[in-house]
Formats: sequence, C-alpha cells, structure tokens
Amino acid sequence: MEKSTSSGSFNHELQWLHSFAPEFGVNGDSVKILHTPSEFHTQLIQEARCAKKRIVLASLYVGTGSLEKELIEAICLAAQDNANGISITILMDCIRGSRGKDNSIEILNPLFNRYGHSDKLQVYLYHTPNLRGLMKRFLPERWNELISVAHMKAFIFDDNLIMSGANLSHDYFVNRQDRYISLRNCPEVANYFNALIDTVGSFSFKLMPNKKVDFAHSISQHPYKGNRREFIVNANKQVKHFIQSHLALSTKAHNHCDDYCELPRNLFKKFTHYASTSPPTKPQNIAKCDVPSVGAVDKHEFVDTWIYPTIQMGLFSIRQDEFVTKLLMKSFLPESKVHFTTGYFNVTADYCDTIIKSDARYDIILSSPEANGFFSSNGFSRHIPQVYIHLCKKFYDNVKGAGRQSHFSLLEYVRSNWTFHGKGMWHYPPGEKLPDMTIIGSTNFGLRSVHRDLEAQMILVTKNAKLRERLHQEKNSIAKYTRPILSETFKQPRYIVPRWVASVTNFIKIYF
Repeated sequence: MEKSTSSGSFNHELQWLHSFAPEFGVNGDSVKILHTPSEFHTQLIQEARCAKKRIVLASLYVGTGSLEKELIEAICLAAQDNANGISITILMDCIRGSRGKDNSIEILNPLFNRYGHSDKLQVYLYHTPNLRGLMKRFLPERWNELISVAHMKAFIFDDNLIMSGANLSHDYFVNRQDRYISLRNCPEVANYFNALIDTVGSFSFKLMPNKKVDFAHSISQHPYKGNRREFIVNANKQVKHFIQSHLALSTKAHNHCDDYCELPRNLFKKFTHYASTSPPTKPQNIAKCDVPSVGAVDKHEFVDTWIYPTIQMGLFSIRQDEFVTKLLMKSFLPESKVHFTTGYFNVTADYCDTIIKSDARYDIILSSPEANGFFSSNGFSRHIPQVYIHLCKKFYDNVKGAGRQSHFSLLEYVRSNWTFHGKGMWHYPPGEKLPDMTIIGSTNFGLRSVHRDLEAQMILVTKNAKLRERLHQEKNSIAKYTRPILSETFKQPRYIVPRWVASVTNFIKIYF
C-alpha cells in the first residue's frame, strides 16, 4: 500500500454521501478488480483456503455442481486447519435455496458433518413474509420466487471482502458475466457487511445439522405463519437499528435514517424534499479526512478511496439505496459521463425520469435477448427476455420523446454462449477519461430491487489514479462485447415482442 507520513487525505466532490451512509476510508491500492467468472471462482477458493478467523457468505443460493463443491471443500479445509475453529456464516434465500431435491441445503451438508451443532456454523435461510397462505401452498417452485427473495451478494474472508452481483453457482463461475470488486485488509468494511448479514439472519430460519429448518425466534412472529404486519414492523426495527448504529459510528454522518426508514407515505414527502434540491457537489473545507473509528485504514496509510454501503429492503420500508442513488444521479454535472448497466432492464419510473432529465451523458449497457439468463428456458419464462425488450423500447421512446437522444447510447451485451448479469454504474467527471466513482452490488435498479427483494450496494469513490485506471479497464472489458441499440434494432425479428407479452408487461413487471 502507498504510505504517507500523515493520516490526511483528499476531499472529494461526493463528500456529501457521508450524510446518508456510513463512510469508510481506505487506500485504493487495496482494491482489486476481477474481470471474469473464472477469476471470481479462483479468488473465492484462494480466500477460503487462506481464511483463519471467519468466512461469511451472502448469496441468493449455492449451486450444486463440481465448482460449488470445490468451494465448500475449501471452506471445510480451512475449518480443519484451524484448531480453534473458524467461524462460518452463510445467508441464502429459503425458497431458492431449497428448490428441488438436489439443492443448496444438500451441498452444505459437509459443513455440518464438520461442525455438528457448534455455534461456529450459522446458516440462515431468509423467508419472505409475503409468501404465505394459499400462495405458499399452491405456487409451484420457481414461480414462488417471484414474490420476494434475499438477493444480497457479499463474501467475507477474515478482513477481506468481495462485493459482487454474482451468485455462488456454476454459470457465475464459467460464462455469466458479472462484476466483482475485492477489498483487502479492510476490517471495518468487512465487519459492516458481516453485521448486516447477521441482522437479516436474526429474522430468518436457521438450517440445522439434520437438514431441518428452524425459526430462530429472534422476532416474535413466524415469517409466514405469524402476523405479517408485525413481522415487517419488527424487521424494520432490526434493520433500522443496524443503520442507525453504523451512522452513529461515523463522526461526520448526519443521521438521516428516518428519511428512508419511515412508512412509504411519510418517506415520499421527505424524499421529495431532499430530491428537489441538488446535493452539494463541492468538497467540504476539511483539512484531513478525519476517518472515524470505522475507517479501515492504518493511521500511517494514505486515504484516497471511500466506501459508502447502502441497503434496500422496500418490503420493510428500508429505502436507503434508492434514496441515495437518486440523489447521486441528480448531482452529476453537465457533460459528465455515466456508464450504467443492468442485466435486467426494468428501471423504475422514478429512476428513468431522473436519468432522462439529467445533464450527464449516459451509456446504458443491457443484456441482449440471447444473453438474458432466461433465453431458451422452458415455459412462460422463455418470454421474459421479451418483457425486458418491451421495457427497453418504452425507455427508448421516452428518451426520443424528450429530445434527449444526443445524451444517450443504448448498448446490448452480445457474446456467444455467454449470459450477462452485470449491474452498476461508473461516473466520469466532465472532461476526464477515468472514472472517479462506481456502484456495485446486487440491485438491478428495477421494480423488484426497489420494492420486493433484499439488496445491498457499495458506492466507491476514489482519487487513486491506479484504481481509476483499473475501473476504466473493467468498464471497457464489458463494453467491448456490446453493440448499439438503434431504432432499426427494434425491427429485427429477435426484438419483435408479441402483442400479448406487451399487453401483460405492465401487470407483471413488478415481479421482474
């Protein structure tokens, strides 16, 4: 890492973010960018084998193939090599993780063979309170996952963190392109995400050694047998307390937790108040970074990079990520360049309106129909790519109607035998050729992400020239497989949407 004789650091134009999210100062040399699914898998294996204290994994599910088994074996070896017992915590979605007979619960069995009933092993299975009653009884597998899932992805090994949008499954290790950022020796950032996963675990089921699922009873109401309203209120309190406690640790954070943790009718009024005024874009007059006790930097190391984690759990009226993301997009200066990407283009009307009215120039990278994970699937799901095409066309028409074509480029990711799952944002200040900010995490910025699923993001702001170059290379490594979406594109047979799909899209888009 780059050293400095003092603990001072740069200020930056997005310093106002510390008013709405915890701020962690790090040195950019500790941040590594992974480019491919195979790099991601290799890094997970290496980190697991070297872990000494803790392994914490949050993923929608864990696959059951040979590559996933290799990861579990590496975790078991780490446990075997540490006589005092390395602690292991895993958070998955209960519905997705228990799908079929050969499922995530089965593949984790070797860990229970190693640990038994030890409190060193915790496997949490989050179950949405919205799947209950007749829906719980009669909705078939896969369809029941449309209701809501735990969608967070974060992977902690001792004091190292890998933040991604990828799940722990074969395609995500082989040919499903996503994004992956690794932070090394950043204990407080790792502790934050560890605590977030434990918080969700406190109102989740626990997997037991006999493969049975038990409710932890940290909250008085069962997720789908108890009172739904009370479960949601109690979950809100748990997550709100988590956010408040981490904001309180930051000496510069102003506690705006209530602004995005109130009931929606109260939230809307406050959100409108903040969103109506552009956030400050000039750095504060602070001589030093004054990284608080949560800052993940040795006092002799130079702070040039800042991490701002955000959470979105719309079901529980936790809308921090939505709140901050919109403020962030409103703060972009004229002629700044934004590269925005999502594998599933179903961006909310609020985000669309903000993007179209922005003075920034946007390159929006989407999955082509062939690179959509649902392409060539069975049943109704094979029409899901057409749903996203229809939504993309509506956005294109809105841009055209607003006369903003010169500020936008739509690009589709096309790569033979690959699917696209990448999501996030890179921001290039006016006149600069390297990004100074990126967003990475689990959200697709769509209706599901905002209203239904449990999501976690990380905003990274940096003045480190080498890290900015690495982020630029990451963007380019994705963009090189894209081609423009033009008005003629929508006339191609591969982009033709059946009328019945277009007709039902407005009714079903909340689930995608």
